[in-house]
Amino acid sequence: MLVPPARWLYRWVLTPAGRRLVVVARELRDAVVVAWRAAGYLTRAVGRGLRWLGWHLLGRPVAWCYRNVCTPAGHALRDHLWRPVRTAAAGAGRAGRAALASAAATVRRARRDAWRALTGGPAAGRAGEPAGVPARSLGSTTTAPGVAPAPEISLRKRG
Repeated sequence: MLVPPARWLYRWVLTPAGRRLVVVARELRDAVVVAWRAAGYLTRAVGRGLRWLGWHLLGRPVAWCYRNVCTPAGHALRDHLWRPVRTAAAGAGRAGRAALASAAATVRRARRDAWRALTGGPAAGRAGEPAGVPARSLGSTTTAPGVAPAPEISLRKRG
C-alpha cells in the first residue's frame, strides 16, 4: 500500500524536479563563472587605472624632485663639504701616525740609552755584533781552572 504511491511520487514529481534543479544549478554555476571573469577584467582595469593615477600624481613628481633637486644637492654636498673634510681627516690621521711613530722611536732610543747606561754600553767592536764576553767553544784552549764559563746566549737586545 505504501510502495505504489511512493514510486509514483518519485517518478512523476521528484525526478523531474531534481533534473530541473540540476539544470538550474549548472546555469547558476555558469553565471557565477562569467561574473567572476568579468569581475577579474574589471578589477584589473581599475588597478591599472589606479597605478597610472598614482604614478602621475605621486611617482613622477618624486622622481623629478630626486633627479633635479636631491641629486645635484647631494653632489654639491659631497664635493664642497665631505671631500675637504675627508681630506683633512686623512691628513690628520697621517700626522697622528707620524707623531706616534716618532714618539715610539724616541722611547726606543731612550730605553736603549738607559740599558746601555745600566749595563755599561756595548763593547768596542764591529757594528751589529753582540758585545761582551764571547761564548766558549769546544776547541778553546784558554780555559783556566776555577773560572766560570761565559754564558752562551746574550740577553742583550740589539737595536
